[in-house]
Amino acid sequence: MSSKHEISLLPQEEFEQKPWGRFLIWVLSVGRWIVVFTEFIVICAFLSRFYFDRQIADLHDDISQKQAIVMAMSDFEEDFRFLQKRMKTIEELTEGTAPNKFLTIIASVLPNDVSLVDFDFDEEDGLEISAIAFSYRGFNDFWHGFDNLTDFENVKISETTRKEGELGIQFTATAELPGGGENAIEF
Repeated sequence: MSSKHEISLLPQEEFEQKPWGRFLIWVLSVGRWIVVFTEFIVICAFLSRFYFDRQIADLHDDISQKQAIVMAMSDFEEDFRFLQKRMKTIEELTEGTAPNKFLTIIASVLPNDVSLVDFDFDEEDGLEISAIAFSYRGFNDFWHGFDNLTDFENVKISETTRKEGELGIQFTATAELPGGGENAIEF
């Protein structure tokens, strides 16, 4: 039988000294660790993808829920803003002299058989009232009550008409505020 011989295809001493030999030794030792480290980073990036996908899905769900809440509350907010605007308008109307105060004063001297048709109020010009009296007595009672009010000056009845076929006496009364509106009634 023949003896066994070992065969080595790599040159022993000379190959390690040559540039290709040093490169091959470096690739087989350090290069192997670089490849392992790179694979580790790739695997970590792949696994982190699942974590970040779950976070993105949760954020999309939260956004959808909050959008639904905002849409549900939009009608309430619209009503709330409308009411705020109305309250602001009411506050502006109640500042200074208010026409409803004078309307209350006029209503206090208005007899049952006299009906107001129009009420026009301006702080500078005073007020103008158009009304219909269904009897002479109602007309007289209104005139005396209106003329005796201390809240107005220069009380006048400017027009009176009685048309055939129509009920009552139509008239227009005017009055000015004391001091031309500067000393208007405050409440």
